[in-house]
Amino acid sequence: MAQAVEEWYKQMPIITRSYLTAAVVITIGCSLEIITPYNLYLNPTRVVQNYELWRLITNFLYFRKMGELVVLLMIPHGQNSEARVLSSIMDLIV
Repeated sequence: MAQAVEEWYKQMPIITRSYLTAAVVITIGCSLEIITPYNLYLNPTRVVQNYELWRLITNFLYFRKMGELVVLLMIPHGQNSEARVLSSIMDLIV
């Protein structure tokens, strides 16, 4: 089972793998209260005035507290992203 998950993870395109990994790390960090969601949300005023540029990206990586629902939503999201990347590559080739 562990090898199947590892193979699935390694077969993902690099962008999908990076996005899914960052989303899991940030969600777990918020669940363990290492990071607060208030440091992640998009606040245009803080981006422009305080140069908090991470807010442009991190608001797409937080999925609320880690639980069964979040895990069940992330796995198909990664699979769907992988399928979209592959189909767009095939469209470019053909």
